[in-house]
Amino acid sequence: TNRIVRDKWVWIVVLLSPLLAFIIDTNSVSWFNGLSFGFFILAINGMITFLGLLLISQKRENLN
Repeated sequence: TNRIVRDKWVWIVVLLSPLLAFIIDTNSVSWFNGLSFGFFILAINGMITFLGLLLISQKRENLN
């Protein structure tokens, strides 16, 4: 992407993403009518991380 990530907030996203994925994984059976994610939780963790980094990023200014 053409976005710049604010470095001082990355550690928060990187720590919260696995925590949220763990919470989703442990409660998925009761929240989603018996659905267990298994290894698919890795993809969910990746999506959470990507969205978190997207939220803390800003649009790159063109220097031309």
